[in-house]
Amino acid sequence: MSNLDEGTQEQIRNALARILSSEGFSASVRNRRLLEYVVGETLAGRADRIKAYTLATVVFERGPDFDPQLDPVVRLEASRLRKALEHYYLTAGKDDPVRIDIPKGSYIPVFEAAAAAVPPAAAPAPVVPRDRRRWGWRGSSRTPAFAAAALVVLVAVVLIARPDLGGWRSAALQESGTPERRPAIFVLPFESDADASGSNLAYGLTVGVISDLARFKNILVYGAETTYDDRSHAPAELIKTLGIDYIVAGKVDTADERFRSIISLIEAKTGRYVWSVRSDGSLSASEIFHRQEEIAGMVARSIAQPYGALFNDQIKEIKAKPPEHLTSYECVVVTELYRREQSVGDFPIAHACLARAMRDDPFYSQAYSTLSLLYSDEYRIAFGTDRTRQDNRLPALDLAQEAVKIDPNSSNAFLALHAAYWPLNKTAESFAAAEQGLALNPNNTQLRAGYGARLCLHGEWDRGLAMLREAFAMNPALSDAYRYILSLDHYRSGDYNGALLEVSQINLPDDVFTQVLLAMVNGALGDRPAAQQAVQRIQAMAPDFSARAIEGFRANNFDEDIIDDIAQGLARAGLELRSPPITTQ
Repeated sequence: MSNLDEGTQEQIRNALARILSSEGFSASVRNRRLLEYVVGETLAGRADRIKAYTLATVVFERGPDFDPQLDPVVRLEASRLRKALEHYYLTAGKDDPVRIDIPKGSYIPVFEAAAAAVPPAAAPAPVVPRDRRRWGWRGSSRTPAFAAAALVVLVAVVLIARPDLGGWRSAALQESGTPERRPAIFVLPFESDADASGSNLAYGLTVGVISDLARFKNILVYGAETTYDDRSHAPAELIKTLGIDYIVAGKVDTADERFRSIISLIEAKTGRYVWSVRSDGSLSASEIFHRQEEIAGMVARSIAQPYGALFNDQIKEIKAKPPEHLTSYECVVVTELYRREQSVGDFPIAHACLARAMRDDPFYSQAYSTLSLLYSDEYRIAFGTDRTRQDNRLPALDLAQEAVKIDPNSSNAFLALHAAYWPLNKTAESFAAAEQGLALNPNNTQLRAGYGARLCLHGEWDRGLAMLREAFAMNPALSDAYRYILSLDHYRSGDYNGALLEVSQINLPDDVFTQVLLAMVNGALGDRPAAQQAVQRIQAMAPDFSARAIEGFRANNFDEDIIDDIAQGLARAGLELRSPPITTQ
């Protein structure tokens, strides 16, 4: 029998009925059945029988041969039920007197009484106050160790280059801007035929492209006022008077209530066409403004985003230069290449180059944010391995905060802040920084992908996957690291062939997680030799991976369901992970 008195049980049954009858509870039929079953069993005093096997066979009608390691139905549906309950209590059920939750890592419900809803004398142990903390593993109290050399370098850079730490900054420097040399782009007025609709569209596209390009802080874009003044638009004259490097030119033609545009990026000095795109659409009032906005955003992304047309046009020449001869802007560009390829052997070169950039151009926000991202990458790549890497999480946060301070309108600064907060278990702050960055520049595909990936790791798969796939559609050249999430999604859904296809596209030899996924997926597919080969590579890359991996996953905010998937998948491949105790606070 349950140790809850009749009055408390009645309140819980009423709470369950209120949930199931509410339009704000968006769970599926079988998730409703799952909720009814676990609550009913608990009230009947049979909570000890609520196991994955029982739920699979009773609620989800699986056969007696059900194996939770091969069929993830219970975990998947329980996760969906938790999300539905969370949404319900944020909306329709926010004032309910009794709350029903299913904690992660268990299928047994917990009942919480709102203030004064259940008299203290009538509320035994299972009904706990809402503000009680039940799980504390995310909030580790360990203080990270930082290498003295890293702090000395950071302090030296900041003290020598930044005399404004007390809050003062030279107004003259702020007004004149940083001396770092970014590519200068001039958008010519787009040409059009004599038709008024074509002329209006050409003007709208010109201004839209300028506006969207200006969101990217790695380039200098001249404004619409300069585009439409009376100056000569001859490239030689623009190079002489404005020092431009590239021209964006476009043409719009209209016919039969439709339009076609051709927009190109041209190297100013040579007239060489670097990139071009053709678009079309309807001139109808209901579509024209949306299509105009869509084209302008696509053009700006294609030109200015990491690994876009500008990056690809410049990277070969930049890589050929000795590191000590790189400009501050070029240091940022080459670091982006190292980050995408995760070529950790080149990270020290990037460190030195960016430190020099910060010293030479102390108000170049991009140098601070890029070094912060590099620190965050190093921590993520190194977790669970035996590499002797410095723990630079706090310096990463310091640099990101300084980048925001220098340029509060830079979405890349907020990208760095988003990434820096994450391994410090500051999830809410990380997500808030991502939202701010995307508000500044919705075309920042690195931020969109990083935010989506971290939402998935946090257990918010639907929203995170949509954001991640959208980022890949906007920028197919994004780092392969984001494909880990796509592979994990296939795996957790039981689509092991899809997971293998996704991981086979990842070319990150220095990242142990590639081998982790190969071991899991091949183990699930029954390819034991391939799984064992991946396990051997894990052990060669990280001899103490078994002892440190779970702690590393938790330090990187992996949802416990994901950690369970990884641990079970590796066990099937022949590698047992040793789990440290979960810290409670």
